[in-house]
Amino acid sequence: MFDLKAKLEEEFHDVPIVKLKDLTKKIAVISKVRVGTKRDVLDYNEVTLANIDAYGVIQVNSSKKKPAPANASAIASQALHKNDLLVSYRGLDIQVGRIDREYKHPVVSNNSAIRIQFEYEDAQKEEEVSLFVQTYLQLPYVKEYIAKRPQSTENNRKILSPLFLANLPIPLFYSRDYAFKDFIYKRLKVINTAKAIIKDMQHWMKNLEKYKDETLSLYLTNTKKTSKIDEKDIKILKSLEIARKQLNNMAEEL
Repeated sequence: MFDLKAKLEEEFHDVPIVKLKDLTKKIAVISKVRVGTKRDVLDYNEVTLANIDAYGVIQVNSSKKKPAPANASAIASQALHKNDLLVSYRGLDIQVGRIDREYKHPVVSNNSAIRIQFEYEDAQKEEEVSLFVQTYLQLPYVKEYIAKRPQSTENNRKILSPLFLANLPIPLFYSRDYAFKDFIYKRLKVINTAKAIIKDMQHWMKNLEKYKDETLSLYLTNTKKTSKIDEKDIKILKSLEIARKQLNNMAEEL
């Protein structure tokens, strides 16, 4: 494993390097809540890391599946709260999702994950530290460091130790960084807009390939049909040109 602390000292030379546990309240594995003998709680929501949207927010109401009756004490101990992070527990490529607000009914995770909790007197700072940690864990060299961690296994699956995560080196977040949240959301919006444009471009290119293979005989036999295909080609080319300009503009803004 490369020396992450040395890398951080080089990248963030004016910022103290601490451990993740120094910025958090608790880091621990959570599991399903269907435990105990009395299961009569139905007014709660279950989420998984599959519910993470393009902005890294866990969409609580995205699942239409009705959760099974659960034990009240388990619900109380496992309930997720605003600014909690869920980190994938198994595998090498981690995902990180965040709870962005409080909900009317309790929210729990329906599969094993690591929960990172924060506790600050200043609610704004708590939110920003949560966003900071989430973004930090997604840095390519941090993900690489975590992926190359000493491995332990569970049912032949690679698992992430909460202790390893707690001792992860991280730059100290300063309370003066109040512009951080806006920066993160603006950057995410640019990235995901670009991804959407690229996806559309790939779709249009597939259509062009399809028409290319099917249109030669039509050009020789049916003028009316070819004129319609010409219209489609022109429409696709215009869309590609618009997408190209959007990508160029975003690249200039960055």
